[in-house]
Amino acid sequence: MSENRENKGSSENIDHPTTVEPTDQSKLQRKEIPAIKLKKIRKGPRCIQERSFPVGNQSFFRVFQGDNLTLRVVAEDMINDLQVLLHTDVNGTGNWEDIPFTEVSKGEFAIEVPLKKCGLFRFKIKYSFNFGNSWYWDNVPYSTFYVDPAAVKSIKMYTLIPTISGHIGDWITLLHHIKDLGMNTVHLLPITELDSSESPYAARDIFAIDYSYSIPGDKRDILDQFESFVEEAKKLGIKLCIDLVLNHIGIGSKIAHFCSDWIATDSNEKDTLKRAGCWDNLKWVRWEDLAVIKYDHAVNKVRHEIWYYMKKYAIFWANYAYYTGGMVRLDNLHSTNIQFFHYLNQALRQEYPDLVVFAELFTDPTTTEKMVLDNGINLLLATPWFNGFARQMREFIIYNHKIYSQIRYIFPLNSHDSGSPAQEYGGVKATIPRYVVCALMGTGHTGFTQGVEFGIPKKINFIGRQKKLELSEKNYGYDFSPLISAINRVFDESPVFRTGGNLHFVDEDHSAIMAAYRFNPQNKEQGMIVIANLDTSSKQTLSINIMKHFPFLIGKILLEKISNRNYTVTTGHLDIELEACGFCILEVTK
Repeated sequence: MSENRENKGSSENIDHPTTVEPTDQSKLQRKEIPAIKLKKIRKGPRCIQERSFPVGNQSFFRVFQGDNLTLRVVAEDMINDLQVLLHTDVNGTGNWEDIPFTEVSKGEFAIEVPLKKCGLFRFKIKYSFNFGNSWYWDNVPYSTFYVDPAAVKSIKMYTLIPTISGHIGDWITLLHHIKDLGMNTVHLLPITELDSSESPYAARDIFAIDYSYSIPGDKRDILDQFESFVEEAKKLGIKLCIDLVLNHIGIGSKIAHFCSDWIATDSNEKDTLKRAGCWDNLKWVRWEDLAVIKYDHAVNKVRHEIWYYMKKYAIFWANYAYYTGGMVRLDNLHSTNIQFFHYLNQALRQEYPDLVVFAELFTDPTTTEKMVLDNGINLLLATPWFNGFARQMREFIIYNHKIYSQIRYIFPLNSHDSGSPAQEYGGVKATIPRYVVCALMGTGHTGFTQGVEFGIPKKINFIGRQKKLELSEKNYGYDFSPLISAINRVFDESPVFRTGGNLHFVDEDHSAIMAAYRFNPQNKEQGMIVIANLDTSSKQTLSINIMKHFPFLIGKILLEKISNRNYTVTTGHLDIELEACGFCILEVTK
């Protein structure tokens, strides 16, 4: 099995022996001193006094495929006849090119470069004082930027739990419900063959779909059935998020049985297989059903086999996500062998250039920033349920907007690992105001887990082959679908919700109400005021100081986007009264 893998399964170079003439070791032989060639372009004198982009060895920023790389520089005073060029490898041509800036006013130069390809790119400014006869480098390091797939701009993710959703035919039907909700992405928990614990994250065979998802009476291969689900998702404009589980495998898996040397060992275990786990606060939680894959195996040949096989697993399933313009989710990236992840990430980027990489990464901010910079991770998972109170949530949202130019988070209402909104936020009616906060105060990436739209009271148990769970208003007493659809429509209609750094809280640190202004970065007098009452039992009132926050609103009309009610601003304060778990979305109109 390994003959064809040894030269493929590692990022290391494998040297081959060559014939070398013997040297006379009896005489001292001086080595060659290399010459330094004079560079045609050298570091220049201070010339640029202002740049619209960050500089520094660890500085980087992000832009979207299909948008323009827009840069501006301002030269020092009293410099005449200046020419400015952008030296860059943008758009992945393989060659560096020089693109001229345009002088838009005296000493101010601007450039817009269409971004056609995704990936990591760099640039540096160079300039000339004498009509291009001599050129000098800007006296700062190269700048780095990532071009993210256009799909990253807007993510409304619905987490589908296969073990409670019947067969693949049922999933196809469910896609139409998800589309009606206004969601554009489906996160599908792992559908690989279940091991004895029947957890989706404990696979028996990582290349096979579990038999329980097969459509009754359908004679097609189960992969053919699944591919009909993928085709329907693409037809409906729904992107798939495929969950990749890289760190561990079921203890009864094919890998553990046939390739036990691929598994880390623990002499304290009867089967010698080291168990995976995670930290829950200061307590280590051990997962009895999961064995740790040994990516750092000491034997090169075995390590190459592991890396090659797991790379093929990732590429196999990522193919379905890529077909729909979607993404892969890297489960527990903080536990993944970093050298293997570098290798895998390069392979995925080469195979699927526009694939969105979404990671569950829980570590310190410095490590997070380095991993994002080194690997171009497009999205990380945020956990707003750990910040339940209004003050905590404000701080969390402000942080997400502050780092938006470098790191982008999916800001979901809940996840399959968290509790339901009723469990996390004090009552099922908290679902809608909390979704308003996550969807309309975040940076364009949100979602929730299956069942939330019907007010499911408790977290869904996704472990075990189960009877299909009937999720409906009849069973749980709620149907939030119309309001979720309306909120998503507002999200889609206004681009202020699909960016970052354009949020200003106007609630004066209210104990229950969160209110924020989402403004157009090009014109701060255009935007949306989003207000949500997080109190699950009491009516709350907020008085917004118009003269402090919105002096330009005096005499203007505010349109409430869901009820279509108009508010005319005639005084220095705007008083808003909201029922328990109420909300409003006010558009600034002429």
